[in-house]
Amino acid sequence: MTRLSKQPSLVSASQRHGAVLTMGGPMGSWAKLSSLVPMAVLLVGLFCIDAVQDQFRADELADVDIELLTAELPPVAYTDPGFVQFLRSTVRD
Repeated sequence: MTRLSKQPSLVSASQRHGAVLTMGGPMGSWAKLSSLVPMAVLLVGLFCIDAVQDQFRADELADVDIELLTAELPPVAYTDPGFVQFLRSTVRD
């Protein structure tokens, strides 16, 4: 009779101690630091976008103010309720 050769034992996942998560070794301090760099770049980009949008909105409001102050309207026109409605409709356009 022939004997069957002994099968290699299987290694359970609990014996590997998370080797899949750490890509085969422990993460060094430089690897941890470099994983934070993309997040820092994203946050700086978001702050820059916010600042540009705030400036753009301020420029739009300044343009409206310049147009109102340089237009030839009598002072009574500014107190007219229809004029306020007109201003609201033109700002949206």
